[in-house]
Amino acid sequence: MKKSLVSQWSIVTAMVAGLVVVCHHSVQAEDSPSDPKSQRLIKRFDTNKDGKLDAKELEVMKAKMAEMRKEHQEKMLEKFDKNKDGKLDDQEKAEMQKARQAWQEQRTENREKVFERLDLNKDGKLDEAELKKAQEQRLDKAMSLDTNKDGKIDKKEWEAWKPHKE
Repeated sequence: MKKSLVSQWSIVTAMVAGLVVVCHHSVQAEDSPSDPKSQRLIKRFDTNKDGKLDAKELEVMKAKMAEMRKEHQEKMLEKFDKNKDGKLDDQEKAEMQKARQAWQEQRTENREKVFERLDLNKDGKLDEAELKKAQEQRLDKAMSLDTNKDGKIDKKEWEAWKPHKE
Protein backbone atom coordinates (compact mmCIF):
# COMPACT_ATOMS: atom_id res chain seq x y z
CA MET A 1 0.00 0.00 0.00
CA LYS A 2 1.41 3.37 -0.95
CA LYS A 3 2.21 5.68 1.92
CA SER A 4 0.51 8.62 0.18
CA LEU A 5 -2.85 6.89 0.44
CA VAL A 6 -2.37 6.41 4.17
CA SER A 7 -1.55 10.07 4.65
CA GLN A 8 -4.26 11.33 2.30
CA TRP A 9 -7.19 9.16 3.24
CA SER A 10 -8.30 9.78 6.80
CA ILE A 11 -11.99 9.01 7.07
CA VAL A 12 -11.49 5.77 8.95
CA THR A 13 -8.38 7.06 10.68
CA ALA A 14 -10.25 10.00 12.17
CA MET A 15 -13.05 7.76 13.37
CA VAL A 16 -10.63 5.28 14.89
CA ALA A 17 -8.55 8.04 16.48
CA GLY A 18 -11.56 9.29 18.38
CA LEU A 19 -12.28 5.80 19.64
CA VAL A 20 -8.66 5.12 20.58
CA VAL A 21 -8.56 8.33 22.62
CA VAL A 22 -11.51 7.00 24.60
CA CYS A 23 -9.61 3.81 25.29
CA HIS A 24 -6.02 5.08 25.57
CA HIS A 25 -5.54 3.95 29.15
CA SER A 26 -7.24 1.17 31.01
CA VAL A 27 -10.74 2.54 30.63
CA GLN A 28 -13.68 1.70 32.79
CA ALA A 29 -17.03 1.77 31.04
CA GLU A 30 -18.55 3.98 33.72
CA ASP A 31 -15.69 6.51 33.44
CA SER A 32 -15.70 6.66 29.64
CA PRO A 33 -17.68 9.08 27.52
CA SER A 34 -21.33 8.20 27.46
CA ASP A 35 -21.69 8.25 23.69
CA PRO A 36 -23.03 4.94 22.38
CA LYS A 37 -20.11 4.31 20.00
CA SER A 38 -17.58 4.45 22.84
CA GLN A 39 -19.71 2.23 25.03
CA ARG A 40 -20.12 -0.34 22.22
CA LEU A 41 -16.38 -0.26 21.59
CA ILE A 42 -15.58 -0.93 25.23
CA LYS A 43 -18.18 -3.68 25.41
CA ARG A 44 -16.85 -5.30 22.23
CA PHE A 45 -13.21 -5.44 23.33
CA ASP A 46 -13.70 -6.06 27.07
CA THR A 47 -13.18 -9.79 26.66
CA ASN A 48 -12.85 -10.59 30.35
CA LYS A 49 -16.03 -8.58 31.09
CA ASP A 50 -14.50 -6.62 33.97
CA GLY A 51 -15.92 -3.32 32.73
CA LYS A 52 -12.61 -1.88 31.56
CA LEU A 53 -10.07 -2.30 28.81
CA ASP A 54 -6.69 -3.49 30.00
CA ALA A 55 -3.43 -3.25 28.04
CA LYS A 56 -3.98 -6.57 26.25
CA GLU A 57 -7.54 -5.66 25.26
CA LEU A 58 -6.31 -2.27 24.02
CA GLU A 59 -3.68 -3.96 21.86
CA VAL A 60 -6.32 -6.27 20.37
CA MET A 61 -8.55 -3.26 19.72
CA LYS A 62 -5.72 -1.28 18.08
CA ALA A 63 -4.80 -4.25 15.88
CA LYS A 64 -8.41 -4.73 14.79
CA MET A 65 -8.80 -1.01 14.06
CA ALA A 66 -5.55 -1.02 12.05
CA GLU A 67 -6.79 -4.05 10.09
CA MET A 68 -10.12 -2.35 9.38
CA ARG A 69 -8.36 0.87 8.36
CA LYS A 70 -6.05 -1.02 5.98
CA GLU A 71 -8.95 -2.93 4.41
CA HIS A 72 -10.88 0.30 3.94
CA GLN A 73 -7.89 2.05 2.39
CA GLU A 74 -7.38 -0.86 0.01
CA LYS A 75 -11.04 -0.73 -1.03
CA MET A 76 -10.85 3.02 -1.59
CA LEU A 77 -7.66 2.66 -3.62
CA GLU A 78 -9.21 -0.12 -5.70
CA LYS A 79 -12.33 1.94 -6.31
CA PHE A 80 -10.82 5.39 -6.98
CA ASP A 81 -7.32 4.70 -8.37
CA LYS A 82 -8.44 4.87 -12.00
CA ASN A 83 -4.94 4.81 -13.50
CA LYS A 84 -3.90 1.91 -11.21
CA ASP A 85 -0.61 3.51 -10.15
CA GLY A 86 -1.11 2.58 -6.49
CA LYS A 87 -1.87 6.10 -5.27
CA LEU A 88 -4.55 8.72 -5.61
CA ASP A 89 -3.77 11.78 -7.67
CA ASP A 90 -5.61 15.07 -7.17
CA GLN A 91 -8.41 14.20 -9.59
CA GLU A 92 -8.92 10.77 -8.00
CA LYS A 93 -8.96 12.34 -4.53
CA ALA A 94 -11.56 14.85 -5.72
CA GLU A 95 -13.73 12.01 -7.04
CA MET A 96 -13.39 10.16 -3.75
CA GLN A 97 -14.37 13.28 -1.77
CA LYS A 98 -17.31 13.88 -4.10
CA ALA A 99 -18.52 10.30 -3.57
CA ARG A 100 -18.03 10.64 0.19
CA GLN A 101 -20.03 13.88 0.25
CA ALA A 102 -22.86 12.29 -1.74
CA TRP A 103 -22.89 9.32 0.63
CA GLN A 104 -23.04 11.59 3.68
CA GLU A 105 -25.86 13.64 2.19
CA GLN A 106 -27.83 10.49 1.37
CA ARG A 107 -27.25 9.14 4.87
CA THR A 108 -28.48 12.38 6.44
CA GLU A 109 -31.53 12.41 4.20
CA ASN A 110 -32.31 8.79 5.05
CA ARG A 111 -31.99 9.43 8.78
CA GLU A 112 -34.33 12.41 8.51
CA LYS A 113 -36.88 10.32 6.61
CA VAL A 114 -36.74 7.58 9.24
CA PHE A 115 -37.25 10.11 12.02
CA GLU A 116 -40.23 11.64 10.20
CA ARG A 117 -41.73 8.20 9.63
CA LEU A 118 -41.33 7.26 13.31
CA ASP A 119 -42.69 10.58 14.60
CA LEU A 120 -46.32 9.51 14.32
CA ASN A 121 -47.82 12.58 16.01
CA LYS A 122 -45.49 14.94 14.08
CA ASP A 123 -44.36 16.86 17.18
CA GLY A 124 -40.67 16.66 16.24
CA LYS A 125 -39.93 14.22 19.08
CA LEU A 126 -39.97 10.46 19.45
CA ASP A 127 -41.85 9.47 22.57
CA GLU A 128 -41.93 6.06 24.23
CA ALA A 129 -45.09 4.95 22.43
CA GLU A 130 -43.63 5.83 19.04
CA LEU A 131 -40.40 4.00 19.83
CA LYS A 132 -42.31 0.94 21.04
CA LYS A 133 -44.36 0.95 17.85
CA ALA A 134 -41.16 1.11 15.77
CA GLN A 135 -39.69 -1.76 17.79
CA GLU A 136 -42.81 -3.86 17.24
CA GLN A 137 -42.68 -3.19 13.50
CA ARG A 138 -39.02 -4.22 13.33
CA LEU A 139 -39.75 -7.39 15.27
CA ASP A 140 -42.68 -8.20 12.99
CA LYS A 141 -40.48 -7.63 9.96
CA ALA A 142 -37.70 -9.80 11.38
CA MET A 143 -40.12 -12.58 12.28
CA SER A 144 -41.49 -12.53 8.74
CA LEU A 145 -38.23 -14.33 7.86
CA ASP A 146 -39.48 -17.28 9.93
CA THR A 147 -40.94 -19.10 6.95
CA ASN A 148 -41.46 -22.41 8.77
CA LYS A 149 -43.31 -20.57 11.60
CA ASP A 150 -41.41 -22.24 14.42
CA GLY A 151 -40.86 -18.93 16.23
CA LYS A 152 -37.16 -18.91 15.35
CA ILE A 153 -35.08 -17.77 12.42
CA ASP A 154 -32.66 -20.48 11.40
CA LYS A 155 -29.59 -19.98 9.24
CA LYS A 156 -31.38 -21.11 6.06
CA GLU A 157 -34.15 -18.54 6.61
CA TRP A 158 -31.58 -15.85 7.43
CA GLU A 159 -29.52 -16.58 4.31
CA ALA A 160 -32.67 -16.46 2.16
CA TRP A 161 -33.15 -12.82 3.14
CA LYS A 162 -32.11 -10.82 0.06
CA PRO A 163 -30.31 -7.90 1.76
CA HIS A 164 -27.76 -10.35 3.18
CA LYS A 165 -26.93 -11.95 -0.14
CA GLU A 166 -23.79 -10.66 -1.82
